[in-house]
Amino acid sequence: LVLGRHRAALKRLNQLFRNQRIHKTYWALVHGNPPPQGMIDLPLLQEVQGTGWRVLVDHERGQPAQTEYSVLGQDNGVSW
Repeated sequence: LVLGRHRAALKRLNQLFRNQRIHKTYWALVHGNPPPQGMIDLPLLQEVQGTGWRVLVDHERGQPAQTEYSVLGQDNGVSW
């Protein structure tokens, strides 16, 4: 978790993300047993809804996005 506590810090963080100088790591719990490693390569679109937003796959309007993943463990039909 990274937070910009004042305007200058937030501006600098945005620059680092934009220039891909920060590496993001996501953790997920999923049903099933995907291959041990892989890449998800789908175009994503950010959609604003009311007071929030969501990201969805949109092959017509989405921007290119690639996510590499590695399965860390599996048990009872669940992977992480």
